[in-house]
Amino acid sequence: MIQSLRIQTPEVKVWLADDSAGGEKLVPLYDWYKQLTLEGKKYGYFVNGSKSWLIVKSELLAEEAKKVFGEEVNVTTEGHSHLGAVIGSKDYKDLFWTLSSLLYSSC
Repeated sequence: MIQSLRIQTPEVKVWLADDSAGGEKLVPLYDWYKQLTLEGKKYGYFVNGSKSWLIVKSELLAEEAKKVFGEEVNVTTEGHSHLGAVIGSKDYKDLFWTLSSLLYSSC
């Protein structure tokens, strides 16, 4: 499945097991997302849009992303965790690591 998507969408993407991430302009990223949805079904991999996050740098891009993706994915300008790390604004990263430190220190 990954090889098939790489041939059809040569933009840079990252995979770990059944988790993937990509960075690209909105329309090519949407095309990749749709192709992943179609290709995935052939292999029993079903994309869950409610767990999919699109992290953009501004409110203007967030509005554009909502026009391109509709309600298929979550869109944020703040940030979101990914594979145990965090991607997003400095404020969001600081808050994430502060809360993570508090959580782990209380164990």
